[in-house]
Amino acid sequence: MGTELDLNDCAGNSELAMKELNELREYAKTLKAGIDAVSYLIVESSGVSGLHRNGNEASWDWLLYTSWLEDFKKAEEAKQPDQFY
Repeated sequence: MGTELDLNDCAGNSELAMKELNELREYAKTLKAGIDAVSYLIVESSGVSGLHRNGNEASWDWLLYTSWLEDFKKAEEAKQPDQFY
């Protein structure tokens, strides 16, 4: 799978289009699994030790409030239901 889907390459070639679609679905499943793993970690733990290098724990409440996990929050919000994959 390329980094970008070129629809012109797939035009008129349903076999190539289906191959690309299946690869994108597998990629989406991998990303979803990563998001789910981090979400589970957040639920099952209280934070991150050693982040500030002073022995204090950075709580998930604090980390999710700050910009540290902004991209993760966006990815979690954009995640589709399981039947999408």
